Amino acid sequence: MRRSRLPRDRGHRDARIRGLVSVNGFDLDLAVDGKSVEAACCNASGWVAGTMNDADGSARGFLWRNGVWHPFDATLPGQPPERASTSVYWINAAGQLVGRLTDVEGSGPGFLCTPGSPERPGEGTSVELAVDGAADAIPQCVNAAGVVVGYAEVATKDGEAVRAFAWHGTTPVPITPAPGSSATLAIAINNAGVVIGYYNDDASGRVVGFLWRAGETVILDVAGATHTYPSGINDAGQVVGHSCGADGARAFLYDGSFRSIHPSLVGVECHATAINDAGDVVGDYRDGDRWIGFVCRAGGLTPIARPGSAMTIPYMIGAGGMVVGYSTVPGGRAALPRSAR
Repeated sequence: MRRSRLPRDRGHRDARIRGLVSVNGFDLDLAVDGKSVEAACCNASGWVAGTMNDADGSARGFLWRNGVWHPFDATLPGQPPERASTSVYWINAAGQLVGRLTDVEGSGPGFLCTPGSPERPGEGTSVELAVDGAADAIPQCVNAAGVVVGYAEVATKDGEAVRAFAWHGTTPVPITPAPGSSATLAIAINNAGVVIGYYNDDASGRVVGFLWRAGETVILDVAGATHTYPSGINDAGQVVGHSCGADGARAFLYDGSFRSIHPSLVGVECHATAINDAGDVVGDYRDGDRWIGFVCRAGGLTPIARPGSAMTIPYMIGAGGMVVGYSTVPGGRAALPRSAR
């Protein structure tokens, strides 16, 4: 269901990104002249949502379907005009969008935009997602019930800390799998209301994953790993992500116990980013100096690699098998919607 912007270093920071769509084996570019394009998510109606970035660092949201672009700029009551950059992180089945409205310093509130019709996402009213005392709020995901999860940097008696929240309407509710941790991030929520994320275990210096629902916590901690990063969850509660250790990153599937995504990925540096309700998983693996995307479906592993790209990174796989993400190209960055069918 969900991809996330996790702390992973692929290198190739000088490359730009631009769009690639692959539907039933046919590849199409999602590209806008002079801009980097990053597809973040898609819904069952085939809407792709994401962000276009200019060379000056400014951003604008977009929606795309069937070859038609729809630019999206969030507006919030009382926000100053210098908050001119809109980033979109998620779209749900009802067409609700979550993201951030930021200024030139990259600071600003989150938003939730609810359309008048699921067929017209982006054409609706936006409300601010904020936390008292926090300069920034970063929503990550919204489920079918309109519950948003994310995190914010808040002031504490010891300085500042990152805290996870679920917004019910515009009311933030703390998510506290490890009270007292210096950083807790909520990454995704499924339609059953189960939240995944990770937190700093300050005593050990490790990062530990969690499942959370209504105050009950399940710790996700891969044995022998230094860090465990959940990144996607489906409505059955299956979780995918990756762990980090001395031998690099390893993708995992958790459904009560941890296991590898596919036999061919055992011992290979790899990440899993999302899983849909059919159990299809997307992620990427290292092949020499390249990162190759993959779809694992019905026991088979299919590579996703844009020709000439050093990185093809899927973020999400939707209910119909559409994969979205990005790939790097010389002088460009590509949004990547693709059907895995």
